[in-house]
Amino acid sequence: MRRKPLSNGFTLLELLTAISIFSLMSLLAYALMDGVTRFQKAGMEITQNIEAYQKTMQWLHRDITHMVFHISEFNFHAGVGVLDSDSGGMIMVSGGLPNPSMALKRSHLFKVGYRVKKNNLERLTWSLDALNRQSAETQKPQIDVLLTDVEQLHLRFYQDRQWIHEWNSKNVSAVHLQIKRKQKGTVERIFLLTGYGLLKS
Repeated sequence: MRRKPLSNGFTLLELLTAISIFSLMSLLAYALMDGVTRFQKAGMEITQNIEAYQKTMQWLHRDITHMVFHISEFNFHAGVGVLDSDSGGMIMVSGGLPNPSMALKRSHLFKVGYRVKKNNLERLTWSLDALNRQSAETQKPQIDVLLTDVEQLHLRFYQDRQWIHEWNSKNVSAVHLQIKRKQKGTVERIFLLTGYGLLKS
């Protein structure tokens, strides 16, 4: 009786089946890793977006609520096109520069402005010297980009029991600010002006 030779390998069908299973598992693993990577990236973008909004609102709150009026030159103006803004803009004198116990040899006052330029929300700052008209014309501001992809900065001001769109008067009790960004929605905030003062120079 003749014995059948023992098989020392896999058949072609078995190899094709194994390759198909391995390819399917690799594809599933890649899809899973790609999904995790996309989720992490989206989470980081959301976190960075929230942090940027928080930082922007902190700057705005400090600058607006510490606003002062300089008698030698009224340094507040707001409206469309202010500071050559592509949207709304405003410029003011703020007393929010930290200087505990006046330990540093500088004033706590500085000139600050906000504008939209090339879809960036910019914060512009000048030193105390820029409070004078002549030095303001020659001194270049420090410009910091707070937010990107900004489509519109809309400003309103509460004066005489109504909201107005331009401000060049002291009789304002609140500032309504609206920031619209591409694919990131709109953020609104109202700042109450209850403690600003009048400073003599």
